[in-house]
Amino acid sequence: MLAIRIWPMLALVLLGFLYCPSIAVSQTIDPHDIMQRMSRAYDGIRDYTALFLKRERIDGKLQDLEMIELRFQEPFKLYMAWQTPYQGRALTYIEGENDNKMLVNPGGLLQFVRFSLAPDSALATRNAHHTVRQAGLRYTINLLMREYHRGMQYRQMQLHWRGVAEVDERPAYHIEFVGPPDKGAGYYAYRGEIWVDQEYFLPTKLRIYDWDDQLYEDYEYRRLQINPGLGPEAFVLPPPKPVDFPAPRVEASGQ
Repeated sequence: MLAIRIWPMLALVLLGFLYCPSIAVSQTIDPHDIMQRMSRAYDGIRDYTALFLKRERIDGKLQDLEMIELRFQEPFKLYMAWQTPYQGRALTYIEGENDNKMLVNPGGLLQFVRFSLAPDSALATRNAHHTVRQAGLRYTINLLMREYHRGMQYRQMQLHWRGVAEVDERPAYHIEFVGPPDKGAGYYAYRGEIWVDQEYFLPTKLRIYDWDDQLYEDYEYRRLQINPGLGPEAFVLPPPKPVDFPAPRVEASGQ
């Protein structure tokens, strides 16, 4: 008889748990904890590949979206090949090789040539906020953590939890930081949004806003593959395509 009385009580308790309002995710996730986990997420990463999406505001104008095949290997090997809008453009940079210069195939009408450029040269940084030395997840994490620690230390930054969203069909934590409105405070940006992958705890999407609250930088990593085991061939620039000049026309001599 005791057992018969207990089961209905257990059922009511279980139903109470099943039907009670769930605690909002915003009340259970601490954005500061996400930042700390992100700071350690790159440990153990040897290499990765991704489709890198990039859009920046240059001289007040938001540029076209760039889609780039990206390969990266520690300590610093980088390969980038543009799919759009500069189809055929590719570069490779290996720290300590080629006099620390990058090899570039511009694509387009210049696909048959290859340049060797210093990463911080005017031509290499034209229409870009960052040099190739600043490319990749490690630099992004270091920059975010530097701004975060400084903002928290001087109580000049607010960190907000914005829920869970999808990046490349993968769940990600969405957080926002807001810095001081005074550009003279020396922060990289006024405001930013970060999407942190729930499995990797890596920032797979990032939007940065300037002091006019305009979109300044928009980056995203799609099809991210961690530690695929890239070989040296992954960082070799394809040879330039040969130019097929037409044979000179020879006029027949008159008889």
